[in-house]
Amino acid sequence: MAKVAWVNIAEKAAFAYSAPQKFIPPKDRNGLSKGFLSCPALRHYFDNTYMVCSAFTLRLRRVDEQGGFTIRPVYPFTSIAPNRIAKFVKIQPRNTWRKPERVVLQIPTPYLFFADEPIEVEQMHPSLGETDSLNWNLIPGRFDIYAWQRVLNFALEWDTLRGDFVLRVGDPMYFLRFHGEQQEKHDLTEQAMSNQLRERLRLFRGIASVRRGSFGLIADASKAREHVTLME
Repeated sequence: MAKVAWVNIAEKAAFAYSAPQKFIPPKDRNGLSKGFLSCPALRHYFDNTYMVCSAFTLRLRRVDEQGGFTIRPVYPFTSIAPNRIAKFVKIQPRNTWRKPERVVLQIPTPYLFFADEPIEVEQMHPSLGETDSLNWNLIPGRFDIYAWQRVLNFALEWDTLRGDFVLRVGDPMYFLRFHGEQQEKHDLTEQAMSNQLRERLRLFRGIASVRRGSFGLIADASKAREHVTLME
């Protein structure tokens, strides 16, 4: 069994962020087990899948104005303080949206995943997760957590024409799956922040703002890890 570690790097309110949970599809309510939730292929698809849930409640609304619209938080249905909301919820520039009504948001999450062998993390939309909001899609991604140490964001595309964006405490934000050189299960364990990890984060933090196409640096980053052990 391959080992993957994670660290909660939040400097404030760290206790509000729960540990990633193993995702197990809900049981089929059909008494004859003939519903799709009983399908072996579906249940096998979610093997080795983890779920990261929201630590906060957030409700965003599109407000139409002459010549366009703005995005505003709705209180009291948002738990993030008004003086923090602009720093917490990042609306990406409109020229990066696929369509004018599909707003792209980024919200930081404090989860850092890493391994001492070549393993990739895949971030996926939380399909079958218990949530009432069906008007957004996670922007998926996959990268090497052996070579590249960075904290995961909650990046999504919200269709504003289909109502408010709603996320409640405990709602799934994204699913995670880990991929190694061999098809095997992964043991996920929490670890304390170390000086080695801080140094690795420093190497990659903000790199997209100074260089385009940082994907080409991964081979060099992997080579630099050859004599560096991060897991305890």
